[in-house]
Amino acid sequence: MISPFAPVSLESNFFKIAKHQELAERLQDFFKDPKNNYLWGIHVHRQLAAVELKYTKSINLRVPRPPSTIKTTHEYNQVMDIVDFKLKNEIAIFLELCNWIDLTLNSVGAKKVTLGRIFFSKLAAQQQVDTHIDQGAYFDYYDRFHFIVNAEHNEFIVRDDHLSFDDGDFYWINNHVPHSLINNSTNERIIVIIDARLE
Repeated sequence: MISPFAPVSLESNFFKIAKHQELAERLQDFFKDPKNNYLWGIHVHRQLAAVELKYTKSINLRVPRPPSTIKTTHEYNQVMDIVDFKLKNEIAIFLELCNWIDLTLNSVGAKKVTLGRIFFSKLAAQQQVDTHIDQGAYFDYYDRFHFIVNAEHNEFIVRDDHLSFDDGDFYWINNHVPHSLINNSTNERIIVIIDARLE
């Protein structure tokens, strides 16, 4: 799906929607605190189900219901009920982030916004996400957006475009074409992945 509000040609594979650098910086500080490291171990099915994501970890804020029944990438990529995970409302900065995402998507001209999965994705330093295309009924239904928490010295490749994003950037990404990521830094790269249907 390509959102009808897209302010660019349908041939574009990405475009910037908004920026919130201050929120990105506060999220960086949140993840630097060792007491929050446990959050990356709550859900591990994403990196286990898809070989391209083997160097990633995730923190889910909105999840399929019930997530424990999903065992394969094929099952994960079907349209299903999506619900808030308890962390979304229990951790103040996560709730603030989700409220900002909802407000931002509702301000771009869509009459209706339906949120799908929302999760943090962390890629280890000096690693990569191999080239892949997101396929399945789920990805035909939702568009994919990225909010960049920190991605210094990262190269995101979408088809033939080699992109570098700044902290706090909020982008729509065409995940229906080959895309990959290389983390050339000595730091972990953290983004928020948002799936949303805008009508």
